[in-house]
Amino acid sequence: MNSFHKYYRWAVPVFFALLLLLNYLSAAGIILPATQAEVSDKYVNLFAPAGITFSIWAVIYIGMALTISIDFIRPKGDRFGALYRQLILPRMIEWIALNIVWIICWSNEWLLASLIVILLYTTRIMKSVEAISATPTLRENPWFLKYPMGLHFGWLLVASMANLTTYTVSQGVDLTGIIGIIWTVALMIVVAALSAYYYTKLGNEMIMPVALWAILGIFIKHSPFSSFEYKSNIVMYVAAVLFVISAVGFVQLFRLQKEQRAKRANK
Repeated sequence: MNSFHKYYRWAVPVFFALLLLLNYLSAAGIILPATQAEVSDKYVNLFAPAGITFSIWAVIYIGMALTISIDFIRPKGDRFGALYRQLILPRMIEWIALNIVWIICWSNEWLLASLIVILLYTTRIMKSVEAISATPTLRENPWFLKYPMGLHFGWLLVASMANLTTYTVSQGVDLTGIIGIIWTVALMIVVAALSAYYYTKLGNEMIMPVALWAILGIFIKHSPFSSFEYKSNIVMYVAAVLFVISAVGFVQLFRLQKEQRAKRANK
């Protein structure tokens, strides 16, 4: 790692800057054929949440910036910084590059490629979250590493389902009628279940709230105040019930994990 540290130290922020620039150019409709929102709106389905939901990417990128800063603000002899450089920093090049490739694929409507890329992207982020979960020192300073990674991973679970939905629509499947309702309800349950499973497995408190945010976004999209042409009362009611159940489950899991940590600390 030491021989490559200088490379990673500067390559990661450079790649991150390129990612932010590409996001800006994509949102502005510059260079790439279509904006991310235009592609999403083209393939109408009931699972896509309200537009405000995607503002979470701003929070994710702020978290990424905090994580990248670790290498510059932690002294070389610091154990937290050393383990970050050894276990997390090398992986960051991979998933930042995958994020860049995903934007290019999505904006060009290469939807199968974008689905494959985002699944790879999700697995690479998951490896970092697993490393943090397995390394007590890396769970220190959670706002710089643990929480940003958990938030990122949690949202990618949702985004992967959204990409799958868009690709399915692109293949000629109508997901605005009864099939769309069944599909959307099923995927909301899958997202809630996956987030609860990974929160339980990895102990990262930021994974489940992202699922709640996504379900809330779907509820808003189908609420009476929405202008969405295909809004469904069934989807709205299920989203509301699932949000409450998931929120209660999150609180219970949080309490349980807190009690388990306290028991381990007292041994």
